[in-house]
Amino acid sequence: MKGENQKPMTTADEYIYSLLFSVSQQLEAVRLARERYAIKLSPDFNCFDYILTDELRLSEIIADLLNPRGKHSQGSKFLEAFLELISLNDFIPENAIEVNTEVYTFDNRRVDIEIKWPDGRLIIENKPRADDQDDQLHDYIQDLLHSNPNKWHLVYISGAGQSPSSNSISQNEISDWKRSGNLTLASYENLIIPWIDKCRAICESERFRWFLGEFKMYVLAEFKGEHDMQERQSITEQVLKSTDSLRAAIEVSLAMQDVKVSLLQTLKEQLKGLSSKAGWTLDWGVEYGQKWSGFSFLIFPKKEQYYVLSFQFQRLQLREMVFGISKIDEKLPDKPAIFDLMEKANLGFTRSKQHSWWPWFALVNEEIRDWDNSSQPWLKIKDGTLATEIIQIVQTSYDLFASENKLNLLKK
Repeated sequence: MKGENQKPMTTADEYIYSLLFSVSQQLEAVRLARERYAIKLSPDFNCFDYILTDELRLSEIIADLLNPRGKHSQGSKFLEAFLELISLNDFIPENAIEVNTEVYTFDNRRVDIEIKWPDGRLIIENKPRADDQDDQLHDYIQDLLHSNPNKWHLVYISGAGQSPSSNSISQNEISDWKRSGNLTLASYENLIIPWIDKCRAICESERFRWFLGEFKMYVLAEFKGEHDMQERQSITEQVLKSTDSLRAAIEVSLAMQDVKVSLLQTLKEQLKGLSSKAGWTLDWGVEYGQKWSGFSFLIFPKKEQYYVLSFQFQRLQLREMVFGISKIDEKLPDKPAIFDLMEKANLGFTRSKQHSWWPWFALVNEEIRDWDNSSQPWLKIKDGTLATEIIQIVQTSYDLFASENKLNLLKK
């Protein structure tokens, strides 16, 4: 008999089921509306998709916004809004200032952004993705002290809210300079996004307000993983409809960590089975809260392979996944031949790079890049398609090495 062995639903179960059903219906309505009006609204378009937004370019954009003589033609408004957000109102200029990027220090380092007043100096270290260099922030502060302005400040802006690394500046120094009011630690989420909002509110140019809106959408997608604000707004409305909906949403959110851990285990087993069929070995090291976690595929026995085909999350909470050929030891040779060969791979990725650990790597496609704020990777795990996509990427790369008789490049 139908439902004979099913447990009866409790009131809490009913609330959760009702919420999930209503949210699902609402999201479907949003998607249909997007499709219907896409030709008029281009909802997936963002001009920054066509711009190389590496660290230097982002610094140049921020610097131009801060420059009273910038192309925005809004004078010192944006600079004043920035200084107010970090409580440096006394730095608001009375006299002419200079704003520059890539400025050399006395010990030949380069700071990302420098703002100079006749009696003051402010340095901005923009770290959207890259790691700190040894003694980097310590040396910047020494340069500020060396130049001996009456007032100085260092702003460190990270992509994901991480603190400076201990090899860049000691925790004691951080505490001392924060206490003295000379150091601000911020992120794109808690400083750049609120600043863009302030700039949009005070900008008198409609054309430039459009640009600021595009910049905000790019930052939200890149550093918070928010690709569709309309969907999130619809979910929020459904959750806040009643106390029962809110209670059900909280219960679901409390369970989501366990759901994701379970799905990661599912992916591990899927990849293990598929890689075994291909004769490869899966080396799994995914940790939800860990930076640099990921997984690799070994073509040869572990003791023979020194360069592995790897997927790795560059940020916390499984964000910014890259694929590439990584070393098992940073001191191994870079092997430019690996980079040259992988540039021939037809993987559909863009902006391939090199690193001391990676002879070649690139960001994976946007749909599976950030797992913390997107449902797509988890849905693909559930239906098994993500494991298939990952294995196809590895297979394409393997076939390229094999066809060129270059598999030995993966050995020492």
